[in-house]
Order: sequence, then C-alpha cells, then structure tokens
Amino acid sequence: MARPRRGRNREVTQTDTNTDNGGSKRMAGMTPEQILAVLGKTRQKGQYQGLLVEFLDSNEAGVHAQSQWPQLGEKKASTIKQGFEGAIKRKEAPEGSDGVRVLVQDEQVYLINSSLAAEQIGQIEGAAA
Repeated sequence: MARPRRGRNREVTQTDTNTDNGGSKRMAGMTPEQILAVLGKTRQKGQYQGLLVEFLDSNEAGVHAQSQWPQLGEKKASTIKQGFEGAIKRKEAPEGSDGVRVLVQDEQVYLINSSLAAEQIGQIEGAAA
C-alpha cells in the first residue's frame, strides 16, 4: 500500500472513501462548489483567449463575465479585466476583438461588443422615435 504524501499546509477534504459492494474503493469526490473554488484560484495559459472567442461567437452585445463563466468568480475584478485586455491585445487575438470593451463596475466585470451594442442601441432609439 502506498504511503500518503505529506504536503506543507495542504488540507484535503475527503467526502467518501467507502468501498462499494464489489469491494473496490471509491475515490474521494469533490463537490461542484469545491471544484469552482479550486478552478477560481488557478491560472491557465490562454484561458481568457478562449473565453473571448466564446463571447465573440455568441453574438451577444454584452455579458457579465463572472455570471457567464463561474470559474472566474473567485478572481479579483482587476485580474479578470487584465486577462481579457491581454487577450484582446495579443497579435493572435480573434477577429472582432478590437471592438470588445472590458468594463469594471462595483467589482463586476462586463464585456461589451461595441459594434453589436451600437446596433442594438440604434434599434431601440429608432423604435422609440
């Protein structure tokens, strides 16, 4: 039997290590909340680039980043903003990303597709006239 690893100041929460009726051991699973908490504190290369592509492909004029992508919920607003702005400025940035604005209000991050937002605002103003 393998010895358990010892880590500095690491705490692992085990939810269940019972054996099932077949005699094999079950793994200690994580709750969705635990998974989001761990993912929210990690860095992944190209993460914001992928999210930016997803936003542009959605044809939405604007989204609330922390609601759209729960894995960003644990990050600071300034970190999220910096991540998206870096993805926009990359030379490999997806087409249309130059029209995306990243805004922060009350620690909430919003992505606005300026061209789509202008179209929608124009439609609203035209309907009101």
